[in-house]
Amino acid sequence: MLRQLIVQNKKGYRLPYPAACWEEGMLLGNGYQGAVVWGDGAHEKITLSEETLFAPVDEGLTPIEMAGHLPEIRNLLRKGKSRDASQLIVDMFREKEGLDEKIWTNPFFPAGDIHILTENTEIYENYERSLTFANGEGQVTYTARGKAFLRKYFLSRTENCLVMELKSEEPADYQIYLSRTPYTKNGMHVNKKMFPASGGTEFFKPRILQKDGGIWYQCAYEGKEKGYGIVLEIAKTDGNVCFAGQKMRITGGRNTLLLVRVFPVENSGEEESWCRHQEQLRGMINPKRNAEENYQALLKHHETSHRRRFEQIDLELENKHLEAIFHAGRYEILSSSGKLPPNLQGVWTGTYDTPWSSDYTQNGNLQTAIMGMLPCGDFVGMESYFSYQESLVEDYRKNSSILYGCRGIHIPSRTSDCGIDFHFDITWPMVFWTAGAAWVSHFYYDYWLYTGDDEFFKNRALPFMKEAALFYEDYLYEDERGYWEFSPSYSPENTPANRDNAACINATMDISVATELFRNLITGCRTLGIEEENVRRWKWYLKKMPPYLINEEGALKEWAKEDLYDRYDHRHSSHLYMLYYDVPKETPEVLSAARKAYEIKMERKKEEQGTMAFGLVQAGMAAAHLGDSEMAGVMIKSMSENNYYRTYASSHDYGPSIFNADISGGMPALMLECLVQCSALTDEGDRICEYEIRLLPALPQMMKSGRLKGMHLRGGFLIDLEWKEGQLVTWNLENPQNRKYHVVGGQHE
Repeated sequence: MLRQLIVQNKKGYRLPYPAACWEEGMLLGNGYQGAVVWGDGAHEKITLSEETLFAPVDEGLTPIEMAGHLPEIRNLLRKGKSRDASQLIVDMFREKEGLDEKIWTNPFFPAGDIHILTENTEIYENYERSLTFANGEGQVTYTARGKAFLRKYFLSRTENCLVMELKSEEPADYQIYLSRTPYTKNGMHVNKKMFPASGGTEFFKPRILQKDGGIWYQCAYEGKEKGYGIVLEIAKTDGNVCFAGQKMRITGGRNTLLLVRVFPVENSGEEESWCRHQEQLRGMINPKRNAEENYQALLKHHETSHRRRFEQIDLELENKHLEAIFHAGRYEILSSSGKLPPNLQGVWTGTYDTPWSSDYTQNGNLQTAIMGMLPCGDFVGMESYFSYQESLVEDYRKNSSILYGCRGIHIPSRTSDCGIDFHFDITWPMVFWTAGAAWVSHFYYDYWLYTGDDEFFKNRALPFMKEAALFYEDYLYEDERGYWEFSPSYSPENTPANRDNAACINATMDISVATELFRNLITGCRTLGIEEENVRRWKWYLKKMPPYLINEEGALKEWAKEDLYDRYDHRHSSHLYMLYYDVPKETPEVLSAARKAYEIKMERKKEEQGTMAFGLVQAGMAAAHLGDSEMAGVMIKSMSENNYYRTYASSHDYGPSIFNADISGGMPALMLECLVQCSALTDEGDRICEYEIRLLPALPQMMKSGRLKGMHLRGGFLIDLEWKEGQLVTWNLENPQNRKYHVVGGQHE
């Protein structure tokens, strides 16, 4: 399918026919709203979404009261009775909720559809659909009856609305209306409370009205006051407009401008919100200008904002397919980072049956989606991630207290508009996964390294990291050797080969994430000369971390317990966490074992047929930080050939199959890490003293020639470089914070 793509330039794509499915539609976004443009010439359909539209079907949930049962759970795990430990919490859930099946997170859903019927164009030719990543503008062109038709679209960042222009070579007639996205069961994870199988009351209560020259879509939620709305306004046209029920008709129009906005409302019964948004849309238009002039004025304002973020970094590769993947990924993540970070599908969906509720899966997917923000200099996008986590801190505290009897915070595997940990079952005992808060803390700390913003570290990073550490201070206990024991524990979605359940003790990931948290707290505070009393306590906790284990094949064990055997053919690469973001402070033996682990894993995964691409990003980052260019290239090549639709939207599985946004952030991050790496080095007092910058540390064959401009590094550095046939040609480094550094792999120009 990828071979049918026509690459227009490094900043966009062009396709010669409409989308075959919504995943292959044209994705427009401004961070807050999304639109999937299907692109049919005669009957255009545009599916709308808005970042906060998680159906509030389950509200007021609380965690199971597991804390009092921890001694029993830990005793079962020591005896190897992992399934019994998981069954205990499932029974608690059944008793509490009266349900046999697990509860899914509140699902992300489509707001509705815009339909544009261009009359007498059922037979058309010379069709072309294109999207320019650099400014977020999409276009559809075709000819019918020998005359040219053009539609242009973008989601304005400055006005927060969808802007559409309809143009035709001769006067054309249109029918325009809004409708609810049809519900079709695709076999994923639809919430049964939204669409009862028994024919009961549906959760959504939409109605469509023609109001004051526009169309209003008003949707309430069953049994709740709140809901959402859509306003569609004909802002300017040179044709004649009339209304027939819920549809508007334009006759004799050569040039028409449409404006559309999706918005949540607290009281769906009041019309004040719809009136206000309609007035705002009308206020965007200069009545003295025609549709084309108004469109261009709105585009100019939007484009300035969009380009400011998109063009902070540029990458040119001899391999144009890979270059397009880089820019498409950046566009997709940039376009779905608003007040909230990208969910599993970014900010787009064309179905109510969204895979995995299209939530925030925090045991790998979300972290992979945002992985490229810091090296690309998208600090605005990182704010969406931090704001989201901070908005759920009270839920995270409840999790820690009720589930574990601990202070601090506990972040679950899955969240949406709620941060309560309630999604688990006998197969996936996710409530035992305790690494979430420490993993989020990594990004707070790394943001400080990239920006040098000491006030951010003191006022936002440090308070969050301290709450993550408080959890461990209460959760960890000594084993018979005097090391901390992580129990219950869970290596995301993987089960030891000699166990029948994923519940475990001492998952290697848990040890790695906790170790990193305490090290970062010590280094950050020592560098700034603060929190010395806490630093001494954190160093004590760090000294008692259990050692990593190496199995009989010489590979790093996924569980640091002698009696738990490795299962390599699994989609996650969680035990390689220590190598996700940097070269770790570990022994050569541990690093060599980590290399052996992903080598074996890649060989065994051949039988898995590429399930879950972000596991390849994880393994690829490990390879890059070990300087293994060949294996990093294997991961990049596999994803580039199998995990992208014709539009360069990214896929969860080979095929491509199941649209997912995570590797849209992960692939650019992995590609950049193969080109340049930067580590903060510390002195004997644990203070950052200088930075090591490594040029072309793991260059794959697929990226053997190219040019990079504007990559951000830890320490506040910015770097440009050019290389050809695997050899560095030239490079230039900016050091605005006047940091001490040394370079490996190149000579300064």
